[in-house]
Amino acid sequence: MEWFDKIQGYYDAGLWPPEWVIEAVAKEKITAEQADMILSSK
Repeated sequence: MEWFDKIQGYYDAGLWPPEWVIEAVAKEKITAEQADMILSSK
C-alpha cells in the first residue's frame, strides 16, 4: 500500500502520525493524499 510506505517514512523519521490519521486511511474515510497533507502540516 502506497500510503503505508509514506507513513512508514514518517515513522522512520521519528514523526509518527496521529493514530486517527492511520485509522481514517485504513477505513478509507480519507485518501492517502489527504493523509499526506495532514501529516505534512505538522
